Order: sequence, then structure tokens, then C-alpha cells
Amino acid sequence: MVEQLACSTEASKGQRVPKTSGRLFLPVKGKRFESLLMLIKRYHGEAIRSANAGAYLGACILTGAALEAALLATCSVQEEEVEEYLSQPEGQRVLRKLKRKQSGLPVKADKLALADLLNLARHLGWLPGRTGKYQRRKVGDLALVVKELRDLVHPGKYVRDYPNVRIARWHAADVRRVFELGSAYLLDVVERSLRKEMDRLRNSGESRRSVWRYVASRRLGKQAGGEANDVASHERKGRAGKGS
Repeated sequence: MVEQLACSTEASKGQRVPKTSGRLFLPVKGKRFESLLMLIKRYHGEAIRSANAGAYLGACILTGAALEAALLATCSVQEEEVEEYLSQPEGQRVLRKLKRKQSGLPVKADKLALADLLNLARHLGWLPGRTGKYQRRKVGDLALVVKELRDLVHPGKYVRDYPNVRIARWHAADVRRVFELGSAYLLDVVERSLRKEMDRLRNSGESRRSVWRYVASRRLGKQAGGEANDVASHERKGRAGKGS
């Protein structure tokens, strides 16, 4: 997923960068974006090493941080989609909340908390959640569980809400599975954006060579999303089997 997000920024390098004035959303760009992508790998890798060493609480916290970084990177890549959503009536409530937290516009992506990012992802359909109380939980609902465990980094919350709970191996394993599934969903979002951009390049009369150069750069990221894609594929097959 990291390489996919990194390559997705190549298409925008030659495009005009909009002015900050009048904008609703300010994404992470440039070297800070590259650092953000490295953080996804670092958090996820250290979460796996922590779980293997038996440090399951640390693994949950680090996996939650990796999910937050992945959501932040996706918001930055999909900045036009986020901006469009915030400009619509249904996004105004979310926008007002973010404005109060950040004291004005534009909303800065790197100041969004995990709760804000999950809220945006659910509203935009990147990580869909159930719409009824008795429906089966979806990936957006499971991501809230990851946030809950990530928040145990705060000792006040731990002793207040879970004083007698010891984080075990199965907690860390479940959190990792949710992260990988969520990454697959976010990767699908980026790939849909890729297809849309390819169509735009073709329709605008760009040369076939420039289109394929763009495609080649973006395809590098598929290697990073392999494991997550397997998880998403398994879930899709399960849904198809139930429907048949």
C-alpha cells in the first residue's frame, strides 16, 4: 500500500497546485508525505515485532498508529474527494467540528486525530460501516475497535475503562487483521482513483507513452498491498458465497 500511495503522487507533480486561500482541506505533501509513508511501514513492522516478542499492548498501539498514518496518507492522496465532501451539505457538520478543533480553515490533514480520519473514511465510503444496529459489523466498525485499543496508550483511559483487562495475543492478532483489511479497502480507493486518472489522460489527448509511464509508476505499489489484497479477496469471496 505504501508504494501505491507514493506512486499516486507522481501524477500530480505536473499539475497546478491550488492556492490555500478558499480551500477547505490542506493535505500532507512533499517530503512530509514521504515521511508519512515511511511511518506506515515502521509502525506496522514494529507492531509485528512487538507481537512476536509478547508485547501485545504495544503491538495494538503501534498497529493503531499505522492505521492512522494510512488514513492520513489516503486523505492526502484523495484531497479532491475530501474537499468535495466537505463542501457538500452532508459534510458541513464534519467540517464545523474540524474547524472548532483547528480554529479555522483550511482543515489541516496532519492535525486530524484518528477519530476524525475514521469519521471521514466512513462518510466517504472508504471504510464502510453498518447502518443498522443489528446488522453485521463491517470494516469501518472494526476499525473503531482498533482505535479503542490504540487509545490504551493513555493510562487514564486504561484504568478508567479497562482496569482488569490484560491485552493478550488474540487482541494483537485481531487488530492486525483489521489493519490489513482496512489497508486493502484504502488501496481499492487509490486504485479507483488511478483508473479515473488514466481515463482523464486518455480523454485529454495525452500520448499513449505518457499514460503508460503513469501506469507503470503506479503499478509498483501492488507489491505492497499483496497481503492486504488477499484478505480483501477472501472477504469478497465469502460475501459472494453467501449470496449464491
